[in-house]
Amino acid sequence: MVTEEYMASSAAHWFRRKGTEMARAMLRALGIPYTERAPHIGVPIEESRYMEIMECFENSGSPMDGIFAV
Repeated sequence: MVTEEYMASSAAHWFRRKGTEMARAMLRALGIPYTERAPHIGVPIEESRYMEIMECFENSGSPMDGIFAV
């Protein structure tokens, strides 16, 4: 079983290091105050990486589609 202390320290570590949304959500869920980081604007990424990110946001169907067909 993962303890609340471990979740808090892990979320704080990753929020300080990378500022990830998951870390921020965990801190918020645990009621731990945090300071917003300035966004990294203009940080270039490779086009192939960008396409992978965009694929995650496409709505090209779900495994659940059709399960509840009437």
